[in-house]
Amino acid sequence: MVSSVDVDSSLATSSQQAAKEVVISRPVTTDDHVRPGSTQRKLSWTGEDEHLSESGDSQTGPGFEPVFLTEDSKVGLQLSSRALKKVPEKSSYLQSDQGLHYLVLNDNQFDSVPDDLEQYRETLEVLLLRKNRIAELDVSHLSRLNNLAVLELSMNNLSEMPADVARLGSLTQLFLNNNNFDQFPVSILALDKLTVLGLNSNNLRDVPNEVKRLSNLQVLGLNFNQLSCLPSGITQIESLTKLGLSDNAIASLPAEIKHLINMKELLLDNNKLRTIPVQIYWLSALQDLALSGNKISQISAEIANLENLRHLGLNNNQISSIPSEIAYLRNLQTLGLQGNLIKTIPAEIAYCDHLQELYLGANMLSEFPEELCMLHLMEMLSVDSNKISEIPIEIENLQNLRHFSADDNMLMELCPGLTALPCLESLSLCGNRIVGLSDDIQELTTLRYLALSRNRFTEFPEPICYLPNLQILHMDNNAIRVLPEDVSSLIKLTVLHLQSCKFSEFPEELALIPSLSILDMSDNSLSEIGLKMRNKRSVTFLNLSNNNFAKFPPEICTMPSLQVLHFVQNNGTKIESLPEDIMHLTNLKELYLAHNDIAELPPTIAKLRNLIHFSMPDNKLGQLPEEMCMLQQMQSMNLNNNQLKNLPFDFGNFANMTDLDIENNNIRVPPLFVCKNQSARAIGEYLGIEEQRENILINILMQQAALDIDPIELHHLAHRLKIELPPVEPPVKETPPEGEGEGSDEGGAEKDPDEGGDGDEDEEEEEAAEEEEEWTPPPPNKDDIYRALLQWKEEKGRAATKEELIRVLKLIGYEDLADKLTATKVFAQNFKF
Repeated sequence: MVSSVDVDSSLATSSQQAAKEVVISRPVTTDDHVRPGSTQRKLSWTGEDEHLSESGDSQTGPGFEPVFLTEDSKVGLQLSSRALKKVPEKSSYLQSDQGLHYLVLNDNQFDSVPDDLEQYRETLEVLLLRKNRIAELDVSHLSRLNNLAVLELSMNNLSEMPADVARLGSLTQLFLNNNNFDQFPVSILALDKLTVLGLNSNNLRDVPNEVKRLSNLQVLGLNFNQLSCLPSGITQIESLTKLGLSDNAIASLPAEIKHLINMKELLLDNNKLRTIPVQIYWLSALQDLALSGNKISQISAEIANLENLRHLGLNNNQISSIPSEIAYLRNLQTLGLQGNLIKTIPAEIAYCDHLQELYLGANMLSEFPEELCMLHLMEMLSVDSNKISEIPIEIENLQNLRHFSADDNMLMELCPGLTALPCLESLSLCGNRIVGLSDDIQELTTLRYLALSRNRFTEFPEPICYLPNLQILHMDNNAIRVLPEDVSSLIKLTVLHLQSCKFSEFPEELALIPSLSILDMSDNSLSEIGLKMRNKRSVTFLNLSNNNFAKFPPEICTMPSLQVLHFVQNNGTKIESLPEDIMHLTNLKELYLAHNDIAELPPTIAKLRNLIHFSMPDNKLGQLPEEMCMLQQMQSMNLNNNQLKNLPFDFGNFANMTDLDIENNNIRVPPLFVCKNQSARAIGEYLGIEEQRENILINILMQQAALDIDPIELHHLAHRLKIELPPVEPPVKETPPEGEGEGSDEGGAEKDPDEGGDGDEDEEEEEAAEEEEEWTPPPPNKDDIYRALLQWKEEKGRAATKEELIRVLKLIGYEDLADKLTATKVFAQNFKF
């Protein structure tokens, strides 16, 4: 039998990828329910899809070994993301004497449980079928697996479980997350060996009291449903150690919750609780308690009973004070209190000497609580969005502090105590009133992340240039105009944000930062890029939106590693075109050009074979180049509010397109009802039919024109059609049969070569020349007109349109014929061939 713990530990040292895929149960981390805004991953221990999606589906291609061994030498087979509809034969991967224990078939195309699993009936223990297309469960195939303990069916289309599911009596873990259950599948209550059950992200409104029959259940996930109360049957499962009820509509908890004496992790984020029931304070085994996103206004002094509590999440409530009894939580490691109404922190918090992470942002603190400086194990401290004007020097006592954030306060300077922290890796002081930095900041040799956005700097602080390990720097929204030369000393800097500053010239010093990969200089007053940025190979992301470039900077086209380019000009100078050299950005994946005046795209844009996202709304584009349809990796395209009249006939080549916006254009082909909410493939199919209709119609119009045009207009017509007619060759003179007319007279007697033979040859040549001079080409006829029109259609291809033909007829004076063809065109367009 494979228990929840067994699955987690047995894969701990197996292939990393397979381990991630098969991890079923793990402890909740502090990220899961304590940090602000991080409730999405709090139920990974119940098989929530988030942790399973961290699988190595991307590592299932060539070079990835699908067979793996667990720590206890059990064999697993990783076959995710292979578009499988059938399980491969055992002999394809395993030796004849090998037994398979773990089979991973996630993200394939199974529409039912595979019927060819019997080859593993004696050994298979874990079967993962997440993210397939299974709508009905056929138990008959699974019931033959005598040792099946773990069954993962999350992210399918299941809405009910069959009555005979009891035949899977060996199951200990069952995952049905992200399906379509609107009623609790009561048939699973017969699986009395279940220890783990995941029903997250369904549409359950109630859980029957009979759930108490699952008396061995230890882990139950009911997050992201529509429950309005805690079913009383759950409170009778005393074996429960982990219960997830987050993101429901629970307004109160029954007193019977006190019976869950073994409960270690209780998740109730994002419900409608106004108080913490006193019975929760009696669950002395609790280690993790998540109550963020409710309407709780008070914490009882009885919280002192939760002596084993390690993680407590109370973010985004209405709490105004913390009881001094928090001092009894001596094992507390993480405390989330962000987004409340707290004005002071009790001094007794200093007794929580195991506290490592504390979140106090978005409260009403006017002073930094000095008691926090006594928490020597503290690693993460956030006091964002308060009214703190000073950080005490005693913060230097937090010698283990790695991350400190005090954004959006009233700080005037960098506290000297912060520069004495030997382990500090990230420092964020955005949205304060700091005007300069002292040289002491150079002491932060471990600092990798520094954010000083939205302060009052008028000069770039030069001491920053001497932070040897700095990788990410935010200096945006300051009044900085130039960079110091020594900024090139930041040899590890990869990310630099300088948007919304006062730069009028591009800082050439940036070209000397060797590792610079992400650069944002949007919302400045730049008009050109320095030549030193040419061939800057390290840059992969560049944002130059809302500047004063008169034309697209050619230097950009010399950055071969560029993957993302933003050149949006809703508040800047609009450009009118893209250079043909954009073709050199062969690694470009995302291109954003909104709010410019671009009317035409160069055909060379077809060279951007890796382009995935193309956004160009609010321009003047009249036609999408046919060549662009060669970009088959394209997934999203935004051409909203342009001047498009039609789409290229090859638009269906965008087979991977999932997001298309062509609203607010004057598109006629295809009509808007075809374009709206349709895939590129469907649009392409329509255009293919439309192209066939166009060919039929243009042929009809050409035939009609050939009948009505005077053949004498042939050369005038060719001139207007911009084609060169082939020359008309004179007829070839027939050559006399061999032996005739050469060296003999009419009687056949041979002529004496001395009797004027040369003179006869001259006469023949003169006669031939005279005949040639006398030959004149025959006058053109109706067939010549039609052949000229066919030549025009062949040479011009899709540019040979019916509209162009009608326009040319008007130019050569055939107004009536043009009107006649126009009438034919209108009639034909209304008549579906």
